[in-house]
Amino acid sequence: MRLLALLALLPVLLTPAAASARVHLLSATPAAGSIVAAGPLAVSLHFDSALDPVRSRMMLTGPSGAPTLMMVPPPTDDHAISTTAPVTPGAYHLHWQVWDRDGRMAEGDLPFSVAP
Repeated sequence: MRLLALLALLPVLLTPAAASARVHLLSATPAAGSIVAAGPLAVSLHFDSALDPVRSRMMLTGPSGAPTLMMVPPPTDDHAISTTAPVTPGAYHLHWQVWDRDGRMAEGDLPFSVAP
């Protein structure tokens, strides 16, 4: 009976890991922990999978503590999302959530600071 159970699980155990892989962030501007200048800030996130731009989001929380959902225009690169935001001196937290075209979701956080 145990042998039958093991044989039944064998296809699951031999399935390639890539089939269940998540979307991975390859690079970000600004980088986590970076210090940037005040003014218009270009935010750009690049991933290892083609994204579903309709379901992908970025939320920026600044010194006031109020989160702001950022408008993300249609991408020119299907592996990236980007936008711009006005920033003033202080600590910021960028939360992102993306979905790839296969329906896999990933999310993360990027803290950064704006110099006085």
